[in-house]
Amino acid sequence: MAPVSDHEVIVTREGGSWLADVPAVPGAHTFARSLAGLAKSVREVIILMADLDGDAKPKLIFTYEVSDEVVQEAVARTRAPAGP
Repeated sequence: MAPVSDHEVIVTREGGSWLADVPAVPGAHTFARSLAGLAKSVREVIILMADLDGDAKPKLIFTYEVSDEVVQEAVARTRAPAGP
């Protein structure tokens, strides 16, 4: 299996689509209608644009740059430490 590498993914929203940019990988931009679909597309574009082995498993670190309050609250909850 290929080594895992971390990639920051900048996520924005335009209309009904989620857009992703991977600054460390030139040309690595993609979009999807859902966040689950976006994660899959981002991995595929990283493998393609960074010329990685097809079995590479890039780790994605998402940064959301959206003004949607519902999305911001959901992101905050996923980053909050778990309670006892």
